[in-house]
Amino acid sequence: MKAQILFPALLGLLVLATPARAETPVADIPQRVQAFIAASNAQDVDAMVRATAPGLRWMSVAHDKLNVEVSGHEDLRSWLHGYFNTTPDARSSIGPITVDGHFASVVETASYTDDAGEPAQQSSLSVYEFGSDGLIRNVWYFPAHAL
Repeated sequence: MKAQILFPALLGLLVLATPARAETPVADIPQRVQAFIAASNAQDVDAMVRATAPGLRWMSVAHDKLNVEVSGHEDLRSWLHGYFNTTPDARSSIGPITVDGHFASVVETASYTDDAGEPAQQSSLSVYEFGSDGLIRNVWYFPAHAL
């Protein structure tokens, strides 16, 4: 008897907890990732801000830790200006882009001049989350390794 009452109640809670309608991902996510990287290489801060949602969060993942590096447009603008000032020759290239729903993952390779004045490269995995409006909501960067 209890199972006959409990099961419908749990099923009802599950239905209520499920979103009424899933958001439809935008179709051109790979092009949006490529445009974002191109804007970074051009040091076009305004284009990078326009490509992101106002509540953007840019996070770094290190082992079992998640650190929010940037939160919102003003924070992004400030962080990008600092990054471009300290590494003016930094350029990124990307490998194939894998898309799953609202998420895109890609391996980015950054080329730059290190503190000793030598050319250097590092590579890391990044994951971008897009909203239905096509704007980047969240970015996760995983630990980089030297090449």
